[in-house]
Amino acid sequence: MKNDSTTHSSTHSHRVMSAFRNSIIISALDRFCCLIYEMLSTGIFAKIFSGQKKTSLSTDESQNTKSYGSLSKLREWTAQKIENAKLVNAVNSCASNLLICRLRVIGTYLLSFALYTGLFAFIAVFLSNKALVRHTAYVRLVEALTLGAVSVPFIVSRQTLSSALKRSKICTKLLEALGFSVNKFDMQGKGGRYVTAFIFGMLSGIASVKVSPLFIIVGLFALLYVYAVLAVPEFGVMSLFFLMPFAPTMALAGLTIFVTGAFALKIIRKKRVLSLARIDFIALIFAFLLLCAGFVSLSTKSIAPSLVFVCFMAGYFLVSCCMRSEEWLTKCINALIFSALLVAFYGIIQYVLGGSGSTKWLDSDLFENIAGRAVSTLENPNMLGEYLILIIPIAAAVWMTGHGMPRKNSFCCAACLSMCLILTWSRGAWLGFILSVLILLLIWNRRSVWIIVGGLLALPFATLVLPDSIISRFTSIGNMADTSTSYRVGIWRGAMHMLNDHLFSGIGIGEGAWKVLYPDYTLPGIEAAPHSHNLFIQIGLESGIFGLAVFLIFIFLLARMCFTLFSRMSDSKLAEGAKYKMLAAGPLCGIIAVLCQGLTDYSWYNYRVYLMFWLVAGLIPAIVKSADRSVAASSCAGISSEINDDTEASINIKISSDDTGDKRS
Repeated sequence: MKNDSTTHSSTHSHRVMSAFRNSIIISALDRFCCLIYEMLSTGIFAKIFSGQKKTSLSTDESQNTKSYGSLSKLREWTAQKIENAKLVNAVNSCASNLLICRLRVIGTYLLSFALYTGLFAFIAVFLSNKALVRHTAYVRLVEALTLGAVSVPFIVSRQTLSSALKRSKICTKLLEALGFSVNKFDMQGKGGRYVTAFIFGMLSGIASVKVSPLFIIVGLFALLYVYAVLAVPEFGVMSLFFLMPFAPTMALAGLTIFVTGAFALKIIRKKRVLSLARIDFIALIFAFLLLCAGFVSLSTKSIAPSLVFVCFMAGYFLVSCCMRSEEWLTKCINALIFSALLVAFYGIIQYVLGGSGSTKWLDSDLFENIAGRAVSTLENPNMLGEYLILIIPIAAAVWMTGHGMPRKNSFCCAACLSMCLILTWSRGAWLGFILSVLILLLIWNRRSVWIIVGGLLALPFATLVLPDSIISRFTSIGNMADTSTSYRVGIWRGAMHMLNDHLFSGIGIGEGAWKVLYPDYTLPGIEAAPHSHNLFIQIGLESGIFGLAVFLIFIFLLARMCFTLFSRMSDSKLAEGAKYKMLAAGPLCGIIAVLCQGLTDYSWYNYRVYLMFWLVAGLIPAIVKSADRSVAASSCAGISSEINDDTEASINIKISSDDTGDKRS
C-alpha cells in the first residue's frame, strides 16, 4: 500500500509539473528564451563576437617558435652560458644536497642556533641596565627555547629530508597543492656534516644579536621560495593570485618582476614556449601607451605610477602564456578563491566586531542605520567591493562545474564572498555583481531566463525579506540628496571638461598630474578629489583617447575570445565542453562587473586591485588555450580510433577472403 501511495503521489506531481510546463505563460517564456538564444547565436551579435570556430594552437606555437630563427644563435649561446654557469650549478647542487641531508644535521643546526641565541641573550640580561635591551633579551631567550624544542624531533630522526617529505601525508598534500610532485623529491643518499651545521648555527646565533631569529628562519624559507619560483615559474604566478590582497604594493611589484624574469629564463633555455595571440599585442600597445603617459606628463610624479602599471600588466602575460596545463590553471583558481575567502571572512569579522565603524565613506544623515562599511585588507570599501565582484563569478563558475573543488566548498566560498560584498555597502559593486550574475546565468543555461523573470516578478516583495538598510541603500542610487552622488556628478562634469581639452595628449598617469590640472576645472565645493571617479574617463584623461580606444578594443577581443569558445564548445563533441565554457565565463563576468562599477568609481585607484584585474583577464586566454588542447587531444584520439577501426576492418576482410579461398580449393 505504501508503494502504491508513493507511486500515485509521484504520478500526481509529474502531472502537475507537466501542466505547469505546458501552460501558456511558461510556454511563451520558453519560446522567448529560445528566440533570444537563437538571435545571440546566429544574429548580428554572433557575427560580431564570434570569431573563427576552429583555431590551431599548434600553428600559433610553431609560428612563435619560427620567430626565433634570426636570434637562434644568440639564444643557443645564452642558454649554453646559463646551463654551464657556476652559480646555476652551485644552486642546483645545494638543492640536491639539501634533499639528501639527514634530519639530524638540520637538528644540529637548530640546536646550535638556539644555544648561541640563548647565550647572547643571557649575557645581555645581566650586563645591560637599559629596559628596552633587557626586554629584547627576554624575547630572544623565549625564541631560543622554542628553537631548541623544535630541534629535538629532528635530532632523534634517522631519515633524510627527502624520505621525510615522501612519508609525511601532510607534506605530500601541501606540496601537491603548491604544484610540486613528491616524486621529484625522491633522492637517494645521506648527506650533511654535523660540524658545518654547528658552525652555521653558531653564525646564525651571533646574527641574532641584531636580527630576530624569526627573521633569519623566514629568510631561509625565502631562499627556498626563490629557488622554487626559478625552477617552476607557474608557482610564482599562483603566489601572485594568493598574495595580492595581503602583500604591500612594492613587494607585489618585485615578485611580478622576479616571476617574469624566471619565465624569461625558461624561454631562453627552451623549457617553455612563448605563444602570443592578437589580443596580447593589443595589451602590449596599451602598456606602451601607459608608459608613454608616465614620461610625457604634466607632472614628474607620473613616472613611478606608470612603471607600476606596466609592471602589473605583466601579470596578464604571465597567466596567459605561463599556465601551460589545466592542472596549473586549477591551482591558480583555487588559490584565488581561497585567498578571497580569507579576505571576506576577515571583512565580515571586522564588521561584526565593529572594527570598520568609520563613517567617512557614508552620508551619516541619509544612512543613520548603517554603522560602518567593511574594508578588510584593502582599506577601502569600494576597492574591496571591486575585488569581490571580480572573484565571485569565478567561484560561482567553479560551483556550477564542480571543477577543482567539491561543490559544497565552492558554494560556501561564493556565499561568504557575497555576504562580505553586502557589508561593503558599495552600490556600484552591487550593480556590477547583479549584472555579472545575470550574464553568468544566461551563459550557463537558456532556461535561466526563467530565474531572471522570476526575480523581476519577486522585486515588489523584496521589502518583506531584505532589511530596510539594504533597501534604502540600493534605492538611493541616483539620489542627488546623497552627498556621495552629488560629489561624483560634480567631479564628472569637471573631468569631462578636462578630457575635452586634452583629448589626444592626455594629462599623465597618477594623482600628480591630476592635482596639477584639476583645480582649474573644479566646481565650487568639490576642490578635493584624487581622481575622476570613473574608470573610462580616467583612462581617457591619463593616456588620451587612443589609450581608451585600445583598452576598449582589448575588452572587445577578450569578450570575443570567450564567445568564440562558447560557440566551439557547443559545436564540438568534447565531454568537458560545458566545463571550459563556464570556467571562461567566470573571469569574463568578473571583468564585466568591474567595468560596470567603473562607471561610478575609478576601479584602478588601488594598485593591488589593478594587478588582480589583469591576472583575472589573463585567465581567459589561458582557459581558451587549455580548451584548444583538449579539443586537439580528443580529435587525435578520434582519428587514431578511426584508424584502428579501419585496420581491424581490413584485417577481418582479409581473413574472410582467405577463408573463402580455402573453401574453394
